[in-house]
Amino acid sequence: MPRRFRFLALACALLGLAAAARPAQGPASPKSGYAPVNGLKMYYEVHGQGRPLVLLHGSFLNIDMAFGQLIPELAKSRQVIALEFQAHGRTADIDRPITVRGLADDVAALLQYLNAGPADVFGYSLGGVVALDDFTREARGVRAPTLLIVGDSDGILPEHVAEMFRLRGGGANGDLGGRSPAQLAVFPATSHVAVMMHTDWLLAILPPFLND
Repeated sequence: MPRRFRFLALACALLGLAAAARPAQGPASPKSGYAPVNGLKMYYEVHGQGRPLVLLHGSFLNIDMAFGQLIPELAKSRQVIALEFQAHGRTADIDRPITVRGLADDVAALLQYLNAGPADVFGYSLGGVVALDDFTREARGVRAPTLLIVGDSDGILPEHVAEMFRLRGGGANGDLGGRSPAQLAVFPATSHVAVMMHTDWLLAILPPFLND
């Protein structure tokens, strides 16, 4: 299923924004289940209605730990699809190595199972790396708008974030040549884990980026 992405990175997290939009609607009752995905029984939840937004959690986390404070607000205008990776949360492990490529394939298969594409993708930490792998294979050569968010006390080095920002097209002088396709936000006094704890900051940044 073809997908095109806009990206947001949260301390090496990524959010992809697809091109085709559906009209935003009010939130609907959430549903949950297990999808047969590449030998897994992958746990997922669907909240709200509108253009799909897929949430990918970080290592050692689950849906509630990573996104519990964000989902109610995001689901007011989006169909939020949250999932739990292999050996995380309510998705049991199987006899298969856990690799970024394998997790990305699982996400793609889940979207096909739910008939949910094209979809925006928001990944935190490991979830961001998975989203990036999916993007580089599905949309190679596309200069998708990108939002990078990092803590100033993150494990990700500032120079690495700055380089990714430049590679995604950031750094242009907006007063002279228009806006860059990439955006960058640095949260003050914030570690890698604490990025997701700043719900108010995230909700101030995410909707404008998604709806731009």
